[in-house]
Amino acid sequence: MNRLTTWGLLKASLAFLAGLLGPLGGLRSPQPHPAPSVRIGGFGIELAHRTLDIRGSAARVCTSQPVRGLWGWGTVFGATRGATYQVSWWLNGHKVTSFGSAWSLAGTAAFTFGGPTAKTSLAQGRWELDVYQAGRLLGRGFLVLRVSGHCPPKGH
Repeated sequence: MNRLTTWGLLKASLAFLAGLLGPLGGLRSPQPHPAPSVRIGGFGIELAHRTLDIRGSAARVCTSQPVRGLWGWGTVFGATRGATYQVSWWLNGHKVTSFGSAWSLAGTAAFTFGGPTAKTSLAQGRWELDVYQAGRLLGRGFLVLRVSGHCPPKGH
């Protein structure tokens, strides 16, 4: 066999092997992880003496029960353990607070996103929670918080 034929057989054999291994991922370059996404499932409200779990987009609280804190909860899909993300809280379109954290789990998991706190009471209005990773919005949720002076009697 001459040198040209040997080279041709070697190339054909390598092409055949690449065809077999390609679908199995043996010779393919690794695919990048898809960008994660977040679904905000609801909000928690910390009052002076209890907490409320709000699954809708609106909550009414009494002036006698000041709102001490607010947080959001939801599900992250496609998280990479250790990857950083940013949380921003807005009130009526004005940024109130922003902080960074890192995913403690990989894949799909339930998460709580901390929020603003107050010694007296948080202001009423439209509170918005945004979750970002690398400048990309992963998820957004909002809660309209209203304070009312007319509250049902205790025990109702």
